[in-house]
Amino acid sequence: DRLRADAAAADGAKTDADARLEEEENRLAVAQSAADKSAAVAAAAGERFRAAASRLADLHAVRSSLLKAREKLARRLSELRERHGAGAARLAILNELDERGEGVGVALREVLRRARAATAPPWSLVRGTVAELLDCDLDDAALLEVALGERASLVVIDDFDALLPHLERHSAEYRSRVGYFSRRDLTAGGAADSAAGLRGFKLIDTRGRGPGQPWASGGRQSSEVFGGPESFATPPRHGGLTPPARQDLNGLPGIVGPAVDLVTPDNAFPELAERLLGDTWVVESLTDAAKLSGGAGRGRRFVTRGGELLEAGGVLVVGPPRGEAALLTRTAERRRLRAELDQTAAALAGGAERRDALGEKLTEVEAALDGATREKEEAAAALAAADRDRDRTG
Repeated sequence: DRLRADAAAADGAKTDADARLEEEENRLAVAQSAADKSAAVAAAAGERFRAAASRLADLHAVRSSLLKAREKLARRLSELRERHGAGAARLAILNELDERGEGVGVALREVLRRARAATAPPWSLVRGTVAELLDCDLDDAALLEVALGERASLVVIDDFDALLPHLERHSAEYRSRVGYFSRRDLTAGGAADSAAGLRGFKLIDTRGRGPGQPWASGGRQSSEVFGGPESFATPPRHGGLTPPARQDLNGLPGIVGPAVDLVTPDNAFPELAERLLGDTWVVESLTDAAKLSGGAGRGRRFVTRGGELLEAGGVLVVGPPRGEAALLTRTAERRRLRAELDQTAAALAGGAERRDALGEKLTEVEAALDGATREKEEAAAALAAADRDRDRTG
């Protein structure tokens, strides 16, 4: 009996032990599950924190890049504004010179003023001066000015049909010399008989009258509208400004090229360049000009790279260019300045748009930075809580 009682007690003890063991195992399983869950939460919190930190770093890099771009753009806009201001100031000076008529005679200024406001011939037929109508690069303007000589200030008019009757009545009113150039080649025929021999060239005085003096016949006195003598007469060499067929001198020693090539190909009045410069060649030096003038280039005009002009009749003109008083140079500079001002204005407008776009982008990035900073702080707090929970359950 005693043995049976001991066996029964042992079985009970074993059952109790098994129950306690199962209970402990269950507790350990629950604890491991909690630990695993805490570890998973901590890992997720760590990943979230790292992602938030990485995004914040990327946004800081973007912000830094945008700030550098804005600073660079600001410097560029400042340079453009300075350049635009300098160009505008220079253009204002050139316009002031034009308004004052620098390099232009009193009578020519009056002719151009009347042409700008005219609605009827002859002034409505005026197209401007040669200097205004011939396009060239600014780098070539001084040389072209020398090649043209006084021809640069000729007034270009469609034809003389209405001009000649006007001059017959008012020529004595000119106070300074004015040259007219007919776009219609008078050597081609069809001109009025009274224009015979003019050939589109400058009108020059041959009557020996002084300013305000009457005509030889006792005709009208000067009305001082233009004031002074100016009538028509002697044609220049080669029958005026329509030279004979151009002899090709290209390839000869010292020849740079025809002066016509100094005029831009897209010039609006191509016939002007040919008729005004068809007899003129650009050469390297005066020595070359002299040799050519006495040989293959006889009867031609030669202008050197240094700005000397050798006329066909043996007239040599030397000396520095006229600077700001040079009409064609001033006109070419004005054209270039206007083109540059248009370009800088467009660049400034584009830069302003780019600056505004950068400002908007920076605002967006700043807002994103605020959000990313909060996200990183929240992720850091969640990671700290997860680490504490993991330590507690570990």
